Amino acid sequence: NAPVLHMFGYPRTDLIGEPITKLVPVSRLGEPVDELIYRLLSREPPGELGPEAQFTGTGRRRDGSTFPVQVSASLMPHGQRGVAVVLRDISDINRAETRYQALFEALPDALVVVDGNGRITLVNAAAERLFGYPREELLERTVDTLLPEHPVTLYRTEEPGSPDAPHAAPDANPRDSGPNPRRPSAAGSKRENEMNGKSAVEPDKSIELIGRKRDGTDFPVAVTVGRMLTDEGPRTVLSMRDMTEAASSRQALEHSIEMLRAAGVEHRNVLVDLVGAHERERQRIAAGIHDDSLQVITAAALRMQQLRRRLRDPDDLKVLAKVEETIRLAADRLRRMIFDFRPPALEHEGLVAALKVYLEQLHNETKISYELDNRLESEPPMQTRVLIYRIAQDALMNVRLHSRASNVTVRLSEVDTGILTEIIDNGVGYNPMEAEAEPGHLGLTLMRDRAEIVGGWCRIESAPGAGTTVEFWVPREVGMTGTG
Repeated sequence: NAPVLHMFGYPRTDLIGEPITKLVPVSRLGEPVDELIYRLLSREPPGELGPEAQFTGTGRRRDGSTFPVQVSASLMPHGQRGVAVVLRDISDINRAETRYQALFEALPDALVVVDGNGRITLVNAAAERLFGYPREELLERTVDTLLPEHPVTLYRTEEPGSPDAPHAAPDANPRDSGPNPRRPSAAGSKRENEMNGKSAVEPDKSIELIGRKRDGTDFPVAVTVGRMLTDEGPRTVLSMRDMTEAASSRQALEHSIEMLRAAGVEHRNVLVDLVGAHERERQRIAAGIHDDSLQVITAAALRMQQLRRRLRDPDDLKVLAKVEETIRLAADRLRRMIFDFRPPALEHEGLVAALKVYLEQLHNETKISYELDNRLESEPPMQTRVLIYRIAQDALMNVRLHSRASNVTVRLSEVDTGILTEIIDNGVGYNPMEAEAEPGHLGLTLMRDRAEIVGGWCRIESAPGAGTTVEFWVPREVGMTGTG
């Protein structure tokens, strides 16, 4: 027909009576097209519409140039002799796939795509660098290779128990250790959800797991889970980032404070310097995210806009829209991390404004309602704002992760020559003495130390089933002048 004549540049008289190999000599794998069509149509079991063969081949125009072409062949209907062949130029699709692949490879985070059974189907260069595997060793392995203690539902796209839910890979390796009732481990809390028939990992949410490199080294990794639908079925996209540096910074701070308290050391300036170093580290990481990772993501978004102007196929545009949405979510998370490290409102609008932004974010992400009761007569100095905000941030993080509360109240009051902050939730409560005695759980200790190094105090009142109240008082002029 006319489209074929236009596609290959032949007049009709030059094609009548010629074999199909004149237009498409070989398949993508080099097999003669006429032999491949015969083989596929002979092997294909007949259906309602008869057997059909589909594959990709290399087309050859009259001028000798070649291009990728999709071949669809089927027997003529109603017992007629011959084969009907439909040819489609897929050059634009190949170019789009090349651009998508280039973007996939250029992203700074390690990306791993897995199927419903947890088997790896695609990885990018960043994943090879992060885990030390060449990609050919990872393809068709299970995600256990990289995340040995992941929750089973990490890659499931249906609720467990439904007819369409895929089964876990036979070598899946969830943890069996029982969770603490107050502070469940990531794997433990998710396993409880699995047993209740609920998905343990929500799409577009970040969780912290243990990654394992090719040499057997374990390291902390932040994993963001995304879902997408492909021609081969649903797929899960795992975006992973090495958290060794961030974890090491906090572990070093916690270890230093623990050693100081255990030895009975009361040198105030040392603690001040540790807290100051922690703040400087937060600012350094925030600046690094802004100047490096966020700029790369922004550049990728701009390239996607350029690609959109060149594409015409609706299917390609749909795929492009999903990629753009993934890039937008990544940029939003990076901006949120920058805010958490150094909220702009704290410096430009004040303590109450910064706390309101944080509480609003907490409500949007967890549905925990909040009340912010401000009884301050004036804005505290900048150092005091930072100190109060950091202690409140730690307390509210405990509310988010452990309290199961539906409401939290934050109250700021002028007491004597300082500021009293109260954070009250209506959650499940816990035993503070047991929680503080557990190794590795120094969040409460850090809150108390932050207040005490400036001459303040911090108290926690809680009991199982009775909610939790965190109170801390710091002088208005904190005078944090360490030695460094």
